[in-house]
Amino acid sequence: MSSAQQFIRSSGLVPFARRTFCLGLVGVAIIASGCDGSAATGNTQATPKGDSAPRIVTVPEGTFYKQPASNAVGVATWIEASVAGSNWTDTRSAQDAARQAISDNASALQAVDYASLSLPAFVTPTRTLNLGPDEIDGHGLRIESYGSDSQGGRWAVYGWQGPEIPQLSERPLVHRWVHIFALVNLATNQVDTLFPTIVGQVYE
Repeated sequence: MSSAQQFIRSSGLVPFARRTFCLGLVGVAIIASGCDGSAATGNTQATPKGDSAPRIVTVPEGTFYKQPASNAVGVATWIEASVAGSNWTDTRSAQDAARQAISDNASALQAVDYASLSLPAFVTPTRTLNLGPDEIDGHGLRIESYGSDSQGGRWAVYGWQGPEIPQLSERPLVHRWVHIFALVNLATNQVDTLFPTIVGQVYE
């Protein structure tokens, strides 16, 4: 077992199936929320939803985003975008809605206490994160998955990777980023909920 694997096991990080979403690199192990596989559960915190503004529901690092997204709107089934097929379409309107919602709520997303979402081993470096609202623009987001609710409603989740969080000096192979997931109603192209969290990778 490698030192990175030993650290993952001892610190509570959850390794996920390998994929290329976050950096477009092959050969990295996803260790936090928002990627393929299931993760440790945790409590979420929500801000009230106005008439048109999306709710903001924080998701602890290591918690898979699909569970709080299901809780938000009653999504019963999920399918990853990479295998969704022609029955699902990643539209420009839905992309624009997600990007605009992230940008419009930059101040609220910047004000999230990301250290409180961090895995215990990474609280100290996360506290040093200096995130400005102008850095939260939603550009470069990608479709993550699609979902269906019990009433036939169709939803999409887009993920946006933000700035990298300062590293833990003794764990230089671990990289972590602020990450925002946007839950979009595909019937209206309106964003129901934004999920700020932390996503990480271990380079092996």
